[in-house]
Amino acid sequence: MAGAFALVEMIAYKYENMSHAGYTNVLWTCRDQICFQSPSRITGWHGSVTEHDGTMTLRFDCKGRTHRLKSTFLMRSGVNSWSGIDYRGRTIKMTKLAFYQKLESEAQWTEIQERSRV
Repeated sequence: MAGAFALVEMIAYKYENMSHAGYTNVLWTCRDQICFQSPSRITGWHGSVTEHDGTMTLRFDCKGRTHRLKSTFLMRSGVNSWSGIDYRGRTIKMTKLAFYQKLESEAQWTEIQERSRV
């Protein structure tokens, strides 16, 4: 029964590849996994995300879990933003769009006006 009260968090980020004008997508994180959403596809949950001391490391593939994972390393550049480079050396910028929570036993997500996690 303890699992019924476990809190699950999900974060949505604006993911911008600065090497390609207008290349903006949404990257979701939940339980240290990633779901990448572009205008043409949504990957399943796969890969990993790690935050530590103002840095974020992403390991995912925009084509989904059946492809080799690639890495992106970012550093905090503001309260809700990170900047860094991907596996090809392209500049990537991520901005937090929304923060959601739910109880493990519930289906409904609630958007939370999050305090800064600096």
